[in-house]
Amino acid sequence: MKVPRMKMHEEGLNRFFGSLEAQIMKIIWEHEEVTIKQVQSLLDGELSYNAVMTVMNRLHEKGHLNKKTTGAGRNRLSTYQSIQSKDEFLRF
Repeated sequence: MKVPRMKMHEEGLNRFFGSLEAQIMKIIWEHEEVTIKQVQSLLDGELSYNAVMTVMNRLHEKGHLNKKTTGAGRNRLSTYQSIQSKDEFLRF
């Protein structure tokens, strides 16, 4: 996995992630496997499904999440899991 660039002026997970990315990663670390809709419902505030989907797909592209897609067409479902636990990530 690529070493994330740190933002030294930020605190906690915001040193590595944007604020929405950090919120999403916290949710994913708390659950074993989640869908976009589940994450959207657990986030504070009113974010669109597409906004959450975009961020989760970017986290997948950056190597932080595994993505598993089952079904096809309207029955397609993508689930996401963290590549590593929060403790493993913070130790890195």
